[in-house]
Amino acid sequence: MNVDRGFPEVWGSKYDVRELLRAAYYAVDKKPIDELPLSLKEKVVLKKVIKAVEGTDLEILLKESGLLREEQEKGDAKKLNRVFHIP
Repeated sequence: MNVDRGFPEVWGSKYDVRELLRAAYYAVDKKPIDELPLSLKEKVVLKKVIKAVEGTDLEILLKESGLLREEQEKGDAKKLNRVFHIP
């Protein structure tokens, strides 16, 4: 039957999560999340989000995009507290 079945390309698509994260990184002047001027509430929420994504594929994607620093690894909550000035 020689039917050509085409599938849309996922990589390089404007809806690819990797591309969206990279765009967010460039939108905040190529700064990681912990360097952004955030309110105390935003810092607390961000700390919880970072802890929730530890060890997941999302953590890898955030690090690859530049939004999360490479040295922010599992169990580094004390450093996050110091960076975000949270007691």
